Amino acid sequence: MRGGDLHPDEQALIYRANYDFTEDKVIKPTWVYRHDLRSGTRIPIAYPAKPAWAVPSLNRAGTHLTYPRKDRHPSGRQWHLVEVDGKEDKGILNFGDEVKIFARWFPDSQHIHVISNPPAASSRSITAWGYTTSPAAPHWLVDDPHRSIESALVSPNGLVVVNEIQQATHSPSERQPFIDPKTDLETRFPGMPGNLLPLGQAANGDWIAIYYTSTNPADLVRSAPQAMQQDRLTPAQLTPLTGVWQRTSLETGRLHAAETFHWLSPDGLQFQGWLYRLQSNPERLIIFIHGGPSSHSEDKINPEIQYFLARGFNVLDVNYRGSTGFGLKFRQSIGSKAGAASSRP
Repeated sequence: MRGGDLHPDEQALIYRANYDFTEDKVIKPTWVYRHDLRSGTRIPIAYPAKPAWAVPSLNRAGTHLTYPRKDRHPSGRQWHLVEVDGKEDKGILNFGDEVKIFARWFPDSQHIHVISNPPAASSRSITAWGYTTSPAAPHWLVDDPHRSIESALVSPNGLVVVNEIQQATHSPSERQPFIDPKTDLETRFPGMPGNLLPLGQAANGDWIAIYYTSTNPADLVRSAPQAMQQDRLTPAQLTPLTGVWQRTSLETGRLHAAETFHWLSPDGLQFQGWLYRLQSNPERLIIFIHGGPSSHSEDKINPEIQYFLARGFNVLDVNYRGSTGFGLKFRQSIGSKAGAASSRP
């Protein structure tokens, strides 16, 4: 089963399941179901032909839901719109059989926030799209293949918050903005050390975000709107909401900070990694390799790395060829001849 959106009337659940409840048997595709909580009846309202790991998304009004299909190609994702009673199931977003699409509703229940991820690009484009019966062409808010957009979300007040990576950091000072889809106005967040991922605004205008570094566990924080308008922000200007330090046995003094480290490969390509340096033992070093390759290492707590440090090893956490957050050329270099000839790194 996938998902579990509760209808606004609290009388039905919307989810996907690779099961035919009428025939009482497992099936390969994941159909979309409306589950009546009063009677227990499970009614299929959409019938994808092939399997796809994804959850349906119900709009706030409870009238329509969107869900992705992978019927055309295993690498792609096309989005469908279906009425909650199952009367109409139609494809609405298809940018190519192999193009991945990610979509969520705006709070107005009328527009859909879309991120497309072309197979040859390192970044995703973002759009606001109205699903009316005669929809206009998608309105692109960001359409730049050189920007390393990791994800984006719509805050409860309708702003689009962009999660963008620069040099393996969620760095608001470099790129990370929020966008007003009504005006296309793009506003930068202030810069600060570490990683700040804004989530949206509270009713009083305060920004809610996630903040973390290699010496600070990920914490839900609050910041006044005036502070978020500055050029620079300090951790002291963030108010913790979850009290992480009161709920963990971690001690700040036992955690080692990551410092950004750059070097050139033999073919001239610049690399970045995170160096954890022990003053007491400069001659023992572990090269740490992240998974992926469509991923990257960040300035955040890694228990394995902190263990190596506690045992007396320096650690270099490498963002090798193909890592995300360094642009299209760097991501594609993992398959280039130059990259194959030069195995370091």
